[in-house]
Amino acid sequence: MTQPRAGRYEDLDVVQEQPLPWRVPSVYVSINGGAARSCKVTRHPGDLLGLELPGVRVAPGSIAEIQWTQNGLGAYVAGTIVDTPMGAARGVYLRVDESVTRIQRRLGVRVEVQVPVVIILPSGRMVPAHTEDISVGGTHLTVDLSQIDGPAIRQLAEEIVVGEHLVVECQFPDGLARFSALVADVGHEPGDARLRFVDVDTGTEERLASFLAGAQRKAAARKRKSGAG
Repeated sequence: MTQPRAGRYEDLDVVQEQPLPWRVPSVYVSINGGAARSCKVTRHPGDLLGLELPGVRVAPGSIAEIQWTQNGLGAYVAGTIVDTPMGAARGVYLRVDESVTRIQRRLGVRVEVQVPVVIILPSGRMVPAHTEDISVGGTHLTVDLSQIDGPAIRQLAEEIVVGEHLVVECQFPDGLARFSALVADVGHEPGDARLRFVDVDTGTEERLASFLAGAQRKAAARKRKSGAG
């Protein structure tokens, strides 16, 4: 009986590359659920990743998530910030705890509040939507599909995909706020997505934090009033 010959990768004429963050130009890292920053990653022994974040100090024990796109797929790593390993240059180092993909991202402490938004898709098309909840790290938003025709709905499903970049304009009480965002997860319906804000400037982040604090106070007041009644 002839034994089957074991196949070799060389025979397949195919290159399969695992989604490894140090093999892409940059990734997005979020610390303790906050807005993400773009940075480069380097690999170190012991399942450690070096995060190139000049001037940024992060306390050991902080939780971090890395998100990036490679080979057309969104990839994630979750881990814990650790002390600088012996013999390494001072910096921010992440111990990889798990690799995760296609799961709902927590995005920090979320406040359930509806804010009118406009999503600017990669194609440049502008789509009205609203938030379901929002945090300093990102938002869960949905598009009112009843206001959109069939071809446009199909375009939503093609453009709002995990790992894609979008621009979101939120209409806050003090004016418009513009966010660059990365699609972290999508729901079953087109236009239902969780976004991670990336590279938020200090002024916009302060406005968002102030808005969220006010929304939390209003929610607490409503709860006290309903309890008293």
